[in-house]
Amino acid sequence: MSIDLVEEPLRLIGRCRCPEKKTWQHRAMSMVTISWVIPFMALLLLPIARNGHANPDEIQPDDTPRTRYRSEYRSQETEDTTKFRRTGLYLREIVHSDSYIFWKMTESEILDETETWIGNRTAARIEKDRTFIVDLIKNTFTLVNHREESYVEAPLPLEMLSLLSGDMRTEYEAKRVSAVVRRTRRTKTILHKKCKEYRLMYWDMRGKAKSNQRNIRLWATTEVHSDLDAYGKLLESLRRFHNRDETARRELDKIEGLQLRNETGYNTFFVKRKIVEEAVELSEREMPEDIFPLPDDYVKREYFIHTDFPN
Repeated sequence: MSIDLVEEPLRLIGRCRCPEKKTWQHRAMSMVTISWVIPFMALLLLPIARNGHANPDEIQPDDTPRTRYRSEYRSQETEDTTKFRRTGLYLREIVHSDSYIFWKMTESEILDETETWIGNRTAARIEKDRTFIVDLIKNTFTLVNHREESYVEAPLPLEMLSLLSGDMRTEYEAKRVSAVVRRTRRTKTILHKKCKEYRLMYWDMRGKAKSNQRNIRLWATTEVHSDLDAYGKLLESLRRFHNRDETARRELDKIEGLQLRNETGYNTFFVKRKIVEEAVELSEREMPEDIFPLPDDYVKREYFIHTDFPN
């Protein structure tokens, strides 16, 4: 038995006399009691969670892609550029939060749904209120804020400090996110594609101080026949947008191919919570005309604003 030498003297004397007590004679009864109490507490806690589960496996592919633009749009493309955008790779993902008590899932809630379109020289990620576009023909990155009906267009590579002002620029300079990436030998089949597993560790940085460390498991596949150059530029731009530092961007470049699943875990005393972003559909499709052109009534801005960063 180890004794903490910094305890108060009276407590130290009491702990030293502990072996003189006869409780050790009832060790078998104590073990039996513990073996009954733990399952009883588990059964008592399980009904607290909601019974309704949102099972991502039951979600059926949607034949109507979600586009965030109106039918009236302004097209600045030429005939030569549109030929690169007629067909593309379509990726639909859902984000869900799963809770477990011991080994049993007690709750699953869908948080969001995203779509990614990958063309020969273009790529777009469509979220609830935002669309991110990379156009390698014009060499631009565009963020479209549908709630504000406005957008920011900037040249590649994305230089965030030139697109921020005031307190947003100060905060961006003060806080950054770093990461390390390690590839494992494990694989997983997702949507009939063999995926390699990567382990990621993220943390926030203010000066030299680290905080908010989180661990992520990610799976990516190289078994796609589409050109992923624009997709890679889109990921690179999003990393800059979300303030990944140079070290993190260099580490994240180790991930090869199309990312189809990632998991972030959080643990408490009894409950384990996992945030999962996973692909539920991957196919080649005709690309809708209203993904890349911008609506006439959307206003162009010079700087990002707070509602461009909802999270």
